[in-house]
Amino acid sequence: MEFPGYLRRQNDIVVIDDNEVTNTAAATFVKQTLTITKDIKNMRILIGDLTAMDRIRIVVNEGVHVGMHVYFLTKRQNDLTIAFDLKQDSRVTGSFALYSINKMKNTLIRDVTLAENARMEMQTGIFIHGCLTIDETVALNGENAQVALGLLNVADDADHIRMHQIVRHLAPHTTSDIDNRLVASESSRLDYVIKGLIKKGMYQSACHQSSRGLLLSEDGEIAADPQLLIDEYDVDASHGLAVGQIDEDQLFYLKSRGIDDAEAKRLIVMGYVRPFITALDDESIENRIKKRILFKIKGVAS
Repeated sequence: MEFPGYLRRQNDIVVIDDNEVTNTAAATFVKQTLTITKDIKNMRILIGDLTAMDRIRIVVNEGVHVGMHVYFLTKRQNDLTIAFDLKQDSRVTGSFALYSINKMKNTLIRDVTLAENARMEMQTGIFIHGCLTIDETVALNGENAQVALGLLNVADDADHIRMHQIVRHLAPHTTSDIDNRLVASESSRLDYVIKGLIKKGMYQSACHQSSRGLLLSEDGEIAADPQLLIDEYDVDASHGLAVGQIDEDQLFYLKSRGIDDAEAKRLIVMGYVRPFITALDDESIENRIKKRILFKIKGVAS
């Protein structure tokens, strides 16, 4: 797999695909397990087409802090499991982007486990052509474990993305925050099920979900089902869902300022996705994501 040059311009990089396994980071890669042993400010993990392996495990050792950007770039069908294992007092911040070159059907399982005082802040961007099924499970296993997951899914053409997300609060004083932003144009369809589970005895935990959808065509569909499954009184929990089309008042305001219809719609969409982009905190990644979004919404003005 030929990854774009801008992705490789980094000292701490791991490349995993059928053609090569390259590791220049403070990490070891043995038997499909990448173990990060030291603090890394800006690490990039590039995952290409895989046939020799179907599971990658990423372990962040106790007390290690990592800025991590993961890219899954595929040219053919893949069924892959990626597991993140954050040990006690570890921290991961960064992004996870999924791209496909051709229209195809892919399956991704993403498992995240957090031990005591571990923390993950991850922004996920989905820009797949074709069909994608994602099953994501987050297990907050230790006290004071925290996870904040932002997601942007931009679909066009006849893309069909299915996402099943579940966060399990399995210890007291745990925190989860899910923020999904969904954009569907042309005849694409996005199906999301988001679950938050707090078991009895997991007191003073917080579980929050927010899902927002923007429809850019009459044929696009967004279906989201947020669920809270709570068996404990002493918790803080909420969920919200809003799906709609471009605000006509915003569109009228911009056009009244001399901006044409197509550009006005693009500005509104980019404003809608801006919170996701700014959270990436990496200029080269931000610029790449912006270009990808503009490509996916190319028919917004039609």
